[in-house]
Amino acid sequence: MSSGPLLARETPAPVLPEQDHATMDAVESQATTLTVVVAIAVGGVALVLLVLALLRLVF
Repeated sequence: MSSGPLLARETPAPVLPEQDHATMDAVESQATTLTVVVAIAVGGVALVLLVLALLRLVF
């Protein structure tokens, strides 16, 4: 005679370490600034290349 299905007991979730929100905000701000600077630089290069390509087509 079976006693029914066996159920595994869930282990409790591990305790996470405290997070330093001020440091996380500072790092996120630096990453955002870097991303914007890179995007502006790439956009500038793309714009120059586009103008050169259009000038080559015209002349």
